Amino acid sequence: MEEINQPLRYFFEEYQLYRLFDNRALGDPLDNDFEYPSTQFYCEQCKGERTFNGFDEFQTAKNKKPIWRNTNEKNDRNRRESMSNGWLAHYVCAACKEFIYSFFIKADQAEDGDDPNTIRLRKAGQFPRFQNRIEKGLREALGSNVEFFEKGIGSESYGFGIGAYSYYRRVVENIISCLLEDIAAFVDENKKPDYAEALKKVHVAKDTNSKIDCVKHLLPSSLQPSGQNPLKIIHSALSEGLHGQSEDACLSTAAKLRGALSYLVQEIPKRKNEADKFEKSLRVITKHTPKRA
Repeated sequence: MEEINQPLRYFFEEYQLYRLFDNRALGDPLDNDFEYPSTQFYCEQCKGERTFNGFDEFQTAKNKKPIWRNTNEKNDRNRRESMSNGWLAHYVCAACKEFIYSFFIKADQAEDGDDPNTIRLRKAGQFPRFQNRIEKGLREALGSNVEFFEKGIGSESYGFGIGAYSYYRRVVENIISCLLEDIAAFVDENKKPDYAEALKKVHVAKDTNSKIDCVKHLLPSSLQPSGQNPLKIIHSALSEGLHGQSEDACLSTAAKLRGALSYLVQEIPKRKNEADKFEKSLRVITKHTPKRA
């Protein structure tokens, strides 16, 4: 399944190698006046997330520091022909102006019945590769399962949707029971009896999807960003399974699974910690507040 009308920066920041990206209505990189969007990458030189500016082998870096240019100058009318077999796009750190990511891009023209202006892109190569960096909070929340999560991210980056899905599913299977127990602390008071009954069913359920099915409708709204229920997303992703899907379709399913899982395993411990701090501060205040006569 191809992503339609996602921001072009998403193609460079998130999109997997070899996967088809529909660039409809987002500009034609083969045009002479095309401007690459700014992106956010990790800079090995600066040791942190930085803004990167893009240019290709026929352009000069936007920061006006000419890192390199194609030695065989191409005039404007030959640009499209020269890029027809693929081209190099480079992103240089706007801070240090030294560290660069390079991508080899291939463009597929519109197919029969498509808008003739449609340009489909693929990242056919990248150097250096993105590191599988996992934020400290997520790493701590995953515990011993971080290894499987890292392997899932690695599989995604190379376009191995089936492998990524399998690794993320294993993480869900390993932590789902504890996760559902922890959610109980955030359930609305009027729904706590229902959630307690649902947890009894969770304890006897034999598979992960059945466990989630018992409680997904009781997830408190405070854990549903923008009305999106992460438990339902996980449940849907597990229900879809592999079922003979293509690598591309599995990549989309794996990405949904990773996103919902990442949110829950980070948000629940964070909220519990905030609640504990609040209760502790209240006890201290109460202890030192003089009693009224």
